[in-house]
Amino acid sequence: MRFIFNFILFGVLFYAIYIAFPEAFATMVGWANSIYEFLRSISLQLYHRAQEWGGGKGETPAPVHQGLILLPLWIAEKIRFK
Repeated sequence: MRFIFNFILFGVLFYAIYIAFPEAFATMVGWANSIYEFLRSISLQLYHRAQEWGGGKGETPAPVHQGLILLPLWIAEKIRFK
């Protein structure tokens, strides 16, 4: 209940800032966008480095239809252990 109350109060606060101080609100939105873009670029760089580091073997995954051959065995095992 407290979370919902605080959520509503913060919404009203940001709406009041938007109405009363549009330039300050635009500045806050710009800062938030800059932080988001910074964190996004860092996460994408880390992701690409992890892909380069872990994916250097050049192995490709097996096609899906080859994995479907084992599906009846998997279903039988699931039914047997219930």
